[in-house]
Amino acid sequence: MLRNILFIIALCSASLTFAEKDYKTGSLNINASLSDINEQAKADMKAFKTELSAQFNKSIEELDRLFDLRMDPAEVYLALEIMQITSAPMGEMIDVYENDHHKGWEFMALEMGIKPDSVEFQALKTAINNKADK
Repeated sequence: MLRNILFIIALCSASLTFAEKDYKTGSLNINASLSDINEQAKADMKAFKTELSAQFNKSIEELDRLFDLRMDPAEVYLALEIMQITSAPMGEMIDVYENDHHKGWEFMALEMGIKPDSVEFQALKTAINNKADK
């Protein structure tokens, strides 16, 4: 009996260790897609950075400014998508991230002008899902 209880406790602990990060997007599907993007990126960071650089017309040095904020690869991708959709400069995205990252990406997207259920939000959601499916 004690062995079974210890096994269940160990199993629960392992589940928490491997749980997906909560990006606080307000959507379990978007969180799952961001986790997929993160895993894909970590498999080959150099290729991921090269792809982002080409897709968003940013230098590797500009991308590294975002990584220097301790963003996960998926968060860097998300920040770049938000900047592209809102036409915001990187400095504005960095300011919002530095001030509000603890509030989550749903809040930061709103701060950047992307309202829930807006056309911009749907574009962001589509881009994230497409990226995760690659």
